[in-house]
Amino acid sequence: MDILNNIFKWILENSISTSIFILLIILFRKFFKDKIKPNFIYLLWIIVIIKLIVPINIPWNYSFYNLMPDSYIEYSNTSPTIYDNNINTNIPTNTVQNTKNIINNIEGGIDNEMVVNNDNPKLNNSSNLFVSIWILGIISISIIFLISHIKFKLSQKNNQIISDLNILKLFNDLKSKLNIKRNIKLHTGNTFNTTFISGILNPKIFIPSYYLDNLDIEKLEYILIHELSHYKRKDILVNYLQIIIQIFYWFNPIIYIAMKYIRDDRELACDDYVMEFIEEDNSIDYGMTIIEMARITVKNNNRNYLVSFSNKEPLIKRRIKMVDRFRKINTKAKIAIFILIVIIAGIFLTNYNNDIFSGEKVYYDINNMQFEGLYEAMDYIDFDFKIPSYLEKNYEIQEVSKINDIFFINYSRRDPDSDYINLRFYFSKNNLIDFFNHKLESPNYKLTNRKINNIDFSIIKATSNYTDINVNTYLWKDNDIYYGIEGGVKVNLDKDNSLSTGAMRFYEFIEDLIEYDYFKVEELKDIIQITTFTNEDLINITKSMKDIDKIRLKPFYSDRMHENMRIMNSDDLYFIEEKLGYKLLFPNRLNDDYKIQDNQIYGLRKDDFEEDISFYALYANRNKNYESQIQLIQNNSEHDNEFFEENILNLEKININNIDVYYNDENELSIPGVNIISYTWRIKDSRIYTVIFISHDRGKNDLDPIGIITPLIKQSKKIK
Repeated sequence: MDILNNIFKWILENSISTSIFILLIILFRKFFKDKIKPNFIYLLWIIVIIKLIVPINIPWNYSFYNLMPDSYIEYSNTSPTIYDNNINTNIPTNTVQNTKNIINNIEGGIDNEMVVNNDNPKLNNSSNLFVSIWILGIISISIIFLISHIKFKLSQKNNQIISDLNILKLFNDLKSKLNIKRNIKLHTGNTFNTTFISGILNPKIFIPSYYLDNLDIEKLEYILIHELSHYKRKDILVNYLQIIIQIFYWFNPIIYIAMKYIRDDRELACDDYVMEFIEEDNSIDYGMTIIEMARITVKNNNRNYLVSFSNKEPLIKRRIKMVDRFRKINTKAKIAIFILIVIIAGIFLTNYNNDIFSGEKVYYDINNMQFEGLYEAMDYIDFDFKIPSYLEKNYEIQEVSKINDIFFINYSRRDPDSDYINLRFYFSKNNLIDFFNHKLESPNYKLTNRKINNIDFSIIKATSNYTDINVNTYLWKDNDIYYGIEGGVKVNLDKDNSLSTGAMRFYEFIEDLIEYDYFKVEELKDIIQITTFTNEDLINITKSMKDIDKIRLKPFYSDRMHENMRIMNSDDLYFIEEKLGYKLLFPNRLNDDYKIQDNQIYGLRKDDFEEDISFYALYANRNKNYESQIQLIQNNSEHDNEFFEENILNLEKININNIDVYYNDENELSIPGVNIISYTWRIKDSRIYTVIFISHDRGKNDLDPIGIITPLIKQSKKIK
């Protein structure tokens, strides 16, 4: 089913992008159809045919699809995460052992609480349902075409091969003039109402017997030239390709409309080709032939797979007008048209530039952002909101984040034993219940309503099958703004290692820990800590809600805030690179799947730098029903170089683009289900680059480490 899903995905994406091109052609056709050569418009349609049939993926800076929005936002709204998106503010500069420190940061993941979990069988079934409907449509349309074709074949049994010597001599002379060597038979009969040519391997021209009885030899000559021109121009092949397109893109009405226009414009283009072939003085006689045929024919019922001398009234009028205005064009004009068609084909047949270093600079995922403090987040909040001053007594703001339209503040509490217990505060213009509905489909998340101090609370209780411990999330509304506060959960694995999450991922969190044998079920009560809220806490929280400008904010790690910064825009990037003295290796994406999610640079001291500078960029894959992460880290300090030289002897070495790259796949904490590999290289004995791949078991086969790091290595060599 995965293969069919991928094919359907390509068909759907190609359908959307080609529809834009089709609408542009229809618009162009509407205003210029009587002012330009019909062959030009038909060649535009040929580009459409090619795009719908051939999976072209040639990147080009001038491709039309560079103007289309990046699909990352769509992906970021549909897939869960298996890791905490928070940047590890303690990442050391000795990146060879960075694997261990990143593992310490693996948590429940903030996105799991905000986005639909694609592990849900209902979502997978929905995807399979769409594919099944698509295949059913293909089968149905194919049967319809097959039945029509069989009926047509059966109707040919009573047709006769034309044996009139004068007609055959004329036909062979025309074939010679058109340089056609293929054996094409002439048939006549009473089972069809207009002339047409059919068949690719065994082409035949069909002429109604009525025409043979009522048209003179000169008019028959024009009819034969027209049908032979269809063969010469490969219109029969194009017509069959149209059938294939209609079968596979049956769901797109824009493409069906395009197929109708293509058939009409093909007749005009064929007329133009005929009049280029005959003498210009004979164009009037050719036009009269069209009129004469229109009088004696009716609409053809077999046009879906035939190329005919069309008899539709609106098209007849256009053809007569075109014949009347026909003028041959010179060689220069033909060359100009050819060049223009090639340029248009290049613009619409190519794909967006896949160079990971090209395009407008992207610094973070705008729908999944993190801020050093609430003031930094204010530029992205377009509504008035409040936060509870009550929490200031025991908690400090650790970080502010934004996912889609929800903002949340992570609070951390430092207990006397230096242990952290977290909680999370939400605020949004939209109803928070809507964001949590997917959780409520599980029996382990239950929604109740309670009035506390005249405030209506929606309470989501998170439970586990392994313990009677539960953690609550409380939601309420105040002045059209929705708020929520969520309890935190922490499991102390040992003295130095712990894992934590929020209430909205409590069930999955406990299930994972049990599955991966972190601890025994009976040990749970002894090693788990939770943050709970009493009714009194909730009353105090809601009563203490104040505007942002009335609260004295004390940020977490306040003594370190000036040392680190995120690159949010081009000014930040210019400032950093000017201080470093070289450009950062900072692509927008690592491939079509892994897009920039966040970044941070460490080692800042107000307006100066420490000796140890480290730049960190995070790339996430949200195309699947799990998330993988790739972390790109850059260092330049003397300490890092010393550490690099001390540790590379124990690592496997490979050579990529004449650079020694050191490979490490040891998961020092041996956490089940998590795969970690890293690649480290050094440029000019100073700059050290490390790429760390982190994935769940389900995602390890989707990683292409060598394919990803090769362009990074090439680019790092260019940086001076």
